Amino acid sequence: MPVPHDLEKLDQRVGFFHPEPTFIKRGVDLVPFLDDGTSPPAGIPNVFDTPEHWISNWGLALAEVEITLKKLQNCVEPLLGKRGTKHLADLHARSKTMPYAKHLLRDIAHAKALASHGPRMLETLTAWRDLAQSKPSGDLIDLDALKALFAERAALAELLKNHIANILKQGAHEELWRQVQHSVDTDTVDPEWEFYREFVDQKATGWRGHRLFGIEPPFGNNCEDLRGQDCLISIREDSLLGTMSEHFYGVSIWCPRDDMANGKLEGGQVVLHCAV
Repeated sequence: MPVPHDLEKLDQRVGFFHPEPTFIKRGVDLVPFLDDGTSPPAGIPNVFDTPEHWISNWGLALAEVEITLKKLQNCVEPLLGKRGTKHLADLHARSKTMPYAKHLLRDIAHAKALASHGPRMLETLTAWRDLAQSKPSGDLIDLDALKALFAERAALAELLKNHIANILKQGAHEELWRQVQHSVDTDTVDPEWEFYREFVDQKATGWRGHRLFGIEPPFGNNCEDLRGQDCLISIREDSLLGTMSEHFYGVSIWCPRDDMANGKLEGGQVVLHCAV
């Protein structure tokens, strides 16, 4: 059915990031699974949990390490020299006045680990960046060297507590994905960016959190009356679909349970999953 010519545009006053009257339509493969509605199902593997599953060539290796280097530098440099000494002293002083604030002890351990091991890791990442720069971007990665690098990164990650730990352990795939989307047309990758192709495909076709006839966890900031209804479809915020917004993290349609049991799906209640 064609889109009505007089369909109004999305109201950007409620936070949607684009004014088009419809969201992007993309082909999907429906995959049945069982889970509790709160996380990706075990039967759908996440290739981005393991770096060697997605860093497949030297171009990706270079792009990833440049992001990681910058983020680690921003974490390590403030902890070195007089500035770092003062920061640690302040943390110790606060921990003595607030002995029950366990997070301060974690902050101290995190800062000490970065100050002690961060400079060496920066040297390792710089050497890896230089190696990646010397290789043709489309050439296959040296898997043994990649695994050795991430084993060293994971060892440091175990001593840390915030986002940099995940980046060191799994690679900066989320940051790289945002960078790629701003730089590359994900539908028609330019030959200059061809080394991104497999990465783009993996990101676009992996688990994206959308559900058909699925269980939904409670919406903490919503107050709609959903008694007697089941979720027909739930669409998470997704840059590939254009469903990103400032104040919502998804949208779902709910239908009376008896109607769904009888295959009557003509109408339903639309729920915007409120983030604030």
